[in-house]
Amino acid sequence: MKKQLKVIMAGTTVFWGASIFNDPVQAIVLEKVPTTQTSSEKEHEDFSIYQDKTESKDVDGNLTTVGEIAEDQNKHNALGVAGMFHIFSKETNISADTNGNVATKTYHSGNEFGARGKSHNLTATKDVNYIEKIEDIGANAFRAQYQTVVVGKDSDNVQKQGNQVFVNGKRLDHLHAKDLRKENEIHLGHKYIDIDREFKKLELNSNSFARNKQSEGMQVNFNDMNNRYIDVSNAKKDEFNRVTAKHLL
Repeated sequence: MKKQLKVIMAGTTVFWGASIFNDPVQAIVLEKVPTTQTSSEKEHEDFSIYQDKTESKDVDGNLTTVGEIAEDQNKHNALGVAGMFHIFSKETNISADTNGNVATKTYHSGNEFGARGKSHNLTATKDVNYIEKIEDIGANAFRAQYQTVVVGKDSDNVQKQGNQVFVNGKRLDHLHAKDLRKENEIHLGHKYIDIDREFKKLELNSNSFARNKQSEGMQVNFNDMNNRYIDVSNAKKDEFNRVTAKHLL
């Protein structure tokens, strides 16, 4: 089975120009992904992302939907639904170019983000973005060629005019009206993602993984911030191979 590197984080900070979750942090290479999901049916009732019928493709190129991808992530990814996003935060300020998608409660400011071309940061074949509240945003935001954007039901400052989208009267250059929805258009009366609830799950998983020692034989090289790697080829085999938090800070 192919091993997967997952980083479990909780909290909010500014890192490389973007607010992301961290502290405590634990990276693990998993052959089996443990989950603590005990209320999946309840979440399906509460989160409208699971009802999202937007067509996409999975990593094998099979036709699927965003909702089905979310369900798979919730069941099999240690990060849960957060694993679908490059930035998953309670509050976001982007001050540097960000090649990936965003899920956040409040987007305070920032100009340019979104996956370019066939970036590995793409969620399957579409950039999926969720912003519950936008205070201010740059015209170059949502620059991915293929994307779907969901905003909170009370986002009255986000308006469609023809095939264009405006925020606070400012036109967004790359986002088309057909790719924008409010969360209650998907499942009336429900959030697209309950980010507070997801953070509680992330924190529980983070604390659980952080209690484990680093696996023997793990080689970690983070000297170059633009070329960091973790070599697990010589790691001693056990149920989980781990990298301690100090190597990721």
